[in-house]
Amino acid sequence: MDSTRESLIVRIRDKQDRTAWRTFFDLYSPLLYRYARRRGLSHDSAEEIRSQVLEVISRKIKSYDYQPSRGRFRSWLRKLVINKTIDAHRRHHAVAGGSRLDDAVATENMNRAWDTEWHNARLAFCLEQARARAPQRAYQIFHLLIIEEKNVGDVSEIFDTTPNQIYKAKSLVLSEVRRALAEFDVQFAD
Repeated sequence: MDSTRESLIVRIRDKQDRTAWRTFFDLYSPLLYRYARRRGLSHDSAEEIRSQVLEVISRKIKSYDYQPSRGRFRSWLRKLVINKTIDAHRRHHAVAGGSRLDDAVATENMNRAWDTEWHNARLAFCLEQARARAPQRAYQIFHLLIIEEKNVGDVSEIFDTTPNQIYKAKSLVLSEVRRALAEFDVQFAD
């Protein structure tokens, strides 16, 4: 992700800005798919929802007018994916003869689930940015220590280094993660 201050949401209004669309797709595509899958939909249904939501965004982003009183882009996106997910459940239940979802309860649960998915996607995206920026060895140490939750002694032994060097590597990568999070919040501001 480059350090430009221009919001990605503004940049994707230009359908020719392939870099902006690639960044947008890299973040939102897996998020939309995972969200639909975790709501109990099949692989094919999740793919369909992802495609439908991205198509709506592509069509409507040019006229999207950010108005804080009406909510953020992320809120609009959440509404799109939740509605598509509820529609998919309705279609499935109509075909299977099952009972309908209670839309109010389903929407509340789906809002909470979306917020969790969003935060996970944000962190995963920024971890990937930090991995690309940090020295490979430092990131490997960080990964073992933080992601795999190994203790400092074990990681020191694996890398044949001192605990102090392990803490320095961890600190270096955490700095990159913080930087990526700050850039993310500017890039994806709406």
